[in-house]
Amino acid sequence: MAKKVLILEDSKSFAALLATTLKQRQGYESEIAASLQAGEAILKERSASFFAVIVDLNLPDAPHGEAVDMVNEYHLPNIVFTGQLSEGLREDILAKGVSDYVLKSGQYNIDYVVDTIRRFELNKEVKVLVVDDSRIARKQMTRLLESQCYQVLDAESGLVALNMLEENPGISLVITDCHMEGMDGFELTQKLRETYPKEEMSIIGVSSQSGSSISAQFIKSGANDFIVKPFIQEEFNCRVNQNAETLANFAHLKALNAQKNFLMGMAAHDIRNPLGIISKVVKRIVTTQPEREKLNEYMDMVDRSCDGLLNLLGEILDLSRLESKDVILDKGDFHLADILKERVELAATHANEKKITLDVALAANPVVSCDGKRIAQVIDNLLSNALKFSPNGSAVNVQLVAAENEVRLNIIDQGPGVKTDEEGMLFGAFAQLSAKPTGGESSSGLGLAICKSIVAAHGGEVGYERLEAGSCFYFQLPL
Repeated sequence: MAKKVLILEDSKSFAALLATTLKQRQGYESEIAASLQAGEAILKERSASFFAVIVDLNLPDAPHGEAVDMVNEYHLPNIVFTGQLSEGLREDILAKGVSDYVLKSGQYNIDYVVDTIRRFELNKEVKVLVVDDSRIARKQMTRLLESQCYQVLDAESGLVALNMLEENPGISLVITDCHMEGMDGFELTQKLRETYPKEEMSIIGVSSQSGSSISAQFIKSGANDFIVKPFIQEEFNCRVNQNAETLANFAHLKALNAQKNFLMGMAAHDIRNPLGIISKVVKRIVTTQPEREKLNEYMDMVDRSCDGLLNLLGEILDLSRLESKDVILDKGDFHLADILKERVELAATHANEKKITLDVALAANPVVSCDGKRIAQVIDNLLSNALKFSPNGSAVNVQLVAAENEVRLNIIDQGPGVKTDEEGMLFGAFAQLSAKPTGGESSSGLGLAICKSIVAAHGGEVGYERLEAGSCFYFQLPL
């Protein structure tokens, strides 16, 4: 799916601020058009490149919201920015079928737009079931949900809803009316709770009766939320999105817990090996009382095992601090090429041992606002990774290129590459891939995960590209 946002805005500074915030907070690329005519030309040519549009209500050649109507023709989720708002104007905006609207009044509203667009992307994977015996009500809620990019199914009764849940696995959000023939919303909610806990499914009750007993009965039956009909569009969207966000948070916490258990198991395994070596060597020294030469050999084994253990523990602590956002970046202005030259010189010893040629091409030497030590750590890890998996006598190419808004470092090796089915594991902690170091080097499986966390903290991106002969690992930072 494309991750590009079209911004229709005639204020250059405001459009640039939007684009920068989208990039830094969520990694979304943007394209800016300052008029209806320019925006329409872009959408006619490549509307499929965009998954959302941010549109100013009043453009120079579209002073009365004509740009919103044009965007709606392409069925793209859109957020309207307006400099002023009245009740009548609000109703006019919503009548156009927009996904949302925001006032131009501060950084908070820009952050709200970014969060909403992120929600659009996430909602594409969320299945919602609307249960109501009124066809008109189902159609209205379906339209609102689709404007938020949800996958929507509908059922005219509780029994039909239960059958649809069996036939359509993955439904995580149910919106049900209260009074229906055969099985009312309370009974349906209770039935659903027998199978689906609140961590896996959110249930929102709706009713045209606003008495407090209706909402209380829904909640006691197992519902997460309740909305009174007829509802305001913004309230409906906010409540549904908040429930979807809660489910996503539950899933994230569950995944983090599973990852924690996995990491603890892997860490214990990797720590046990050097500790076992140290224990055996010490016992051998005590029981055999070896001569000086043999003792020195044993002590060298202990020293190497301790170094490996300390390095592993250091990387685990480093990754933990980075993931928990406890590390504060010590940023300054650095010439990236200067950092790169220094790290390549340090990697030359390892390269010479394997007779690997390090070819460096510096197309630019941009000044980057970054934590110099952390970026040096990323370069070290990527260079070490390339040398580790490169065959003896091959070459590693290092390329530094700069565009208008970002700088990219490519490290290209001639190794075996990464299997397609393993690419998704590359930047995970303790990833165990099938490719093996060509010189018997050790690997903790943490280096690439640390790189990803450091680059992400700088608002950049790290990645991998498969080549015909070898691999390209890269990272890019905003300028």
